[in-house]
Amino acid sequence: MKELNIDKLRAQGREPRQMTAEEVFADIYEIIARAGGIKAFNEQRARNHEFFDRFQKAIPALREQYPGQWAAMAEDGTLAIGNSHQEVFDAIKAQFGDDAKVRTQFLGDFLMV
Repeated sequence: MKELNIDKLRAQGREPRQMTAEEVFADIYEIIARAGGIKAFNEQRARNHEFFDRFQKAIPALREQYPGQWAAMAEDGTLAIGNSHQEVFDAIKAQFGDDAKVRTQFLGDFLMV
């Protein structure tokens, strides 16, 4: 998938434009092909949803146990708890590698000022 950097385009004297339907579908087909085909793509998508749901269900108990901390979860359920997003994210990546899927969440209330 192509990354769009609007500032870079404008520096080159170009303006961003809306993708055509053909370009959107070409990107979708490329993503599906990289995943190993439609069956593998759908299986991975289902695993991602299950992983997200599992983490979301754990959040209330984690908030009670670790208020004001950050939590990260690896796909296998391994948890990292720490003082910053970067700390917990890096802890999971250090254990499982750069390709590891990681979910993170702040376990406190956000203060709006």
